[in-house]
Amino acid sequence: MNSFNSSVRFPINLHQARRIIGDEPGACRDVAGTARIGGFDEFYTNSLDAQCALIARAIAGRQGVVWGSGTHTSTPVLVVAYGPHELTRAFRGVHHTTDIHRLINEAMDW
Repeated sequence: MNSFNSSVRFPINLHQARRIIGDEPGACRDVAGTARIGGFDEFYTNSLDAQCALIARAIAGRQGVVWGSGTHTSTPVLVVAYGPHELTRAFRGVHHTTDIHRLINEAMDW
């Protein structure tokens, strides 16, 4: 808990920390010894990400975040660029998610 809280703006409490590391009484662990996540299997498809998902759940309410899934999806995401045409025209159309970073850097001349 202290290690996590010293690095973020959304601290967790001791109960949340114990749940994340699977150290609470009656904690359920998977075969790798990782804390299990309550919920349905389709939401959390990768047990290797269990602790990250538990951390996300613990701080989501204070961040104003609602998770659509416990992992990445292939669902298209709308990206809107607003500004001078010469900078935003490159954002027209459909782009792979990994290209968005490059487009932003080019628009910002970084």
